[in-house]
Amino acid sequence: MTKKTLHIQQLSKMSGNNTIIPTMELTLASGQCAAIQCNPDIGYQLIELLLGLTPASNGSVQWDGIELSQVHRKTPEQIGVCLRHDGVYERLKVRQYLHYFCQLYGVSTSPIDEIIRRVGLWDKKELPCSKLTFSEQRRLHLGRSIIHRPELLILEEMEQNIDLESCIIVRQVIAHLQEQGTAIFMTTSSMEDAVSITSDVYSLRGQQFKKIELESASESVQQSTAAMAQTDDIPADPPASTIPVDTDTTPAIPTNDEASAPVQESIIESDDVPPSSSESPIQTYPMRIEKIPAKVNDKIILFDPTEILFIESNEGVSQLHVNEGVFPCAIKLGDLEEKLKLFGFFRCHRSYIVNLQHVREVITWTRNSYSLILDDKSKSSIPLSKGKFDELRAIIGI
Repeated sequence: MTKKTLHIQQLSKMSGNNTIIPTMELTLASGQCAAIQCNPDIGYQLIELLLGLTPASNGSVQWDGIELSQVHRKTPEQIGVCLRHDGVYERLKVRQYLHYFCQLYGVSTSPIDEIIRRVGLWDKKELPCSKLTFSEQRRLHLGRSIIHRPELLILEEMEQNIDLESCIIVRQVIAHLQEQGTAIFMTTSSMEDAVSITSDVYSLRGQQFKKIELESASESVQQSTAAMAQTDDIPADPPASTIPVDTDTTPAIPTNDEASAPVQESIIESDDVPPSSSESPIQTYPMRIEKIPAKVNDKIILFDPTEILFIESNEGVSQLHVNEGVFPCAIKLGDLEEKLKLFGFFRCHRSYIVNLQHVREVITWTRNSYSLILDDKSKSSIPLSKGKFDELRAIIGI
């Protein structure tokens, strides 16, 4: 497949004085996947702009130097589109449905069986489309959008309200298409879905469109190294007059030798205490705080670590996910990682920390993609980085 590039330049959409789509700049090459995290309605309007179905207020969208709207009209076989409200011809069987679109695009029908298998509908191939579940219909939509082997694939809310099996299949298809050189542009309202699928994640909110700079793994390594270096600086045999204080642990328990050593009497009368505290500093032990604060309006809520399901870094702000909702926390993700290690929390991704006590399943999407499924009501799916998989296996003993 010839390498081509999608260029979105200064694209924007206004309605009167209201900004619908803020100014966008994005470049997407063959084999890349870009995920735009935004409101579902805004995502649909953005796709309409890309395809020229609604006029833009400013800017252009080009595919290999040609306006994408012209490509969509004149050579639609170059583009695949899968929208969240796509329907099906209910009386047609699955195979007949895909055969119809092969004829519509003027392409060979030979890939039909391959596509049916790839989207996990082989045992439903002779079933009428009306008999498929919603999740199966979404997989059929995906199969239809790639039946002609497009060079650019546009997806809208592909994982919204579908079951876990379908999520696995969708991500496997996306990974396969990237390996084949297909450029993929997708919109999603879920940041978890976006970062699980690609590292090229963008946020489209209000007046701003920007790329999400995921916290780099190197920063985490640097923080861990710095913490270890501080620990290494503590002398092995400190002088008797110095009592080291570890803010993360309780005071050390004396050894048997220390306990059996004779105690020297050092009784000081209160009148003999020097007035200056600088000469006889009072040794204090910091209190260990086991609550994580979150601010809501004018209130500070203190959460017990066991209440927290996972923590997400979104645009540099730590978000605490608990059963009651999502709450912002002023503590940085790296600092939270250090505070919560003793409570069974694990840095599973550059932008996520998860409470391992709430992990129910470890899902393999593709050979390079994993997710953790939690035991909360919504069965939250948290991305697991490939580099963290072996570390997690060692921790939980699998």
